[in-house]
Amino acid sequence: MGKSRLNLMLVPVLVAFLTLAFNISAWGQKGDNVIRMGYNRVWTAPALIVAKAKGWFKRPGLEVKWMTFMKPPQAIEAMAARSLDATVALDPIYLIARERGVKLSAVAQMSGVGIPASTYWAVKGSGINKVEDLKGKSCGVNNYGGNFDLFLRHHLITHGLKPMVDVKIYEVSIPVVIKSLLAKKIDCGVLPSLFSRMVELKFSDKLQPIFSYHDLDINKDGWNTMILVMSHELLTKRRPVAKRFMEVYLKAVKFVHANPTETLKIWSKEVKIGLITQMEKPPLMSADGKLNMKAMQNTIMLLKRYGFTKTEPRVEDVVDHSLIDEILAKR
Repeated sequence: MGKSRLNLMLVPVLVAFLTLAFNISAWGQKGDNVIRMGYNRVWTAPALIVAKAKGWFKRPGLEVKWMTFMKPPQAIEAMAARSLDATVALDPIYLIARERGVKLSAVAQMSGVGIPASTYWAVKGSGINKVEDLKGKSCGVNNYGGNFDLFLRHHLITHGLKPMVDVKIYEVSIPVVIKSLLAKKIDCGVLPSLFSRMVELKFSDKLQPIFSYHDLDINKDGWNTMILVMSHELLTKRRPVAKRFMEVYLKAVKFVHANPTETLKIWSKEVKIGLITQMEKPPLMSADGKLNMKAMQNTIMLLKRYGFTKTEPRVEDVVDHSLIDEILAKR
């Protein structure tokens, strides 16, 4: 676990990684009106995908260069290397990076409560029917220090189990969780909304839920699935272009709330995954685009509790809603 906690901020190594993995000329094309935006079409950010698909970001004084990443931590690494101006992110990874000196701020919610909620699964007939049955077993999460990991540790402790002692926790990427469960390489695995829906439709005869985010006491006020972060340089020195981006994003948030079925169709077409249209509705998000502050404070607390961060800042100090407030004040 220590190695995973340290490698996020090894900036020299990250710069070398980015140099090898990406087209340098693309990263270098940075002008006053350009936002280099990190994302992946599969990540849970439907309003962003809608705005991109509809071409709403193509407006005077704004040019968005879309940079694709396989995992959210890689996008934060690119922010640390100053190769991105903004990105879709996970709040725990953002908070770890911020504590370690990366100059960025959380500015909006990209998604909140999913339907179905992120769920921890086990193989049917394995004898794992409740949290207590995980004693002596293993569970896979997509990365240490992420929401899947933090919430698992919290829920285990709530039920009298010690993480990494009574229950081993391994890093398992989301696309291979189902395969790893069926092959009995892990006893439990967690999947986000889209993949949990896939299990419900295609693997319900082989896998069963142990618990979901809804079963966690800490989530009674909801949670932030994905967030939008921006660099301090963008927020201060190029604030007008950051504001233009946010205006488009809030327009898309309004569209998602008014057109949930159409949103799923657009998202499905962009990702080329038909299963998305079979979800009940898009992940819930705040109507004004603002982050769930209570949920963010919970994440801050869990990161400190389990040793991923050393400090426990006030949520008001790590969230910047000023762009949204400026836009809403003029409506």
